[in-house]
Amino acid sequence: MSKFDYDAFTGDYPVVVSKERYTEQKAVEIARNELGVYEVEKRDGYVRYGYGIDDDDIAAGTRNAWWLTLSNKCPKRCCPVWAFRVSRRA
Repeated sequence: MSKFDYDAFTGDYPVVVSKERYTEQKAVEIARNELGVYEVEKRDGYVRYGYGIDDDDIAAGTRNAWWLTLSNKCPKRCCPVWAFRVSRRA
């Protein structure tokens, strides 16, 4: 099991929750609480811990961090997640 729990991210999907640690229902509750809204959109993805530069914040420089990839497939040594954002229908 990965050490990743849930966290805030930059980009289109600002809340990401581990599939290994939470049920889908609990993940939705976490996202609603973190985003402060009831209607949320969800996508599958995975996170990996590594060294790199954030495309959304190049000025921050190179760093070790969790990196999000939106994909249905989760490679080895990565943590499957649900990524959430405020629903555009709301």
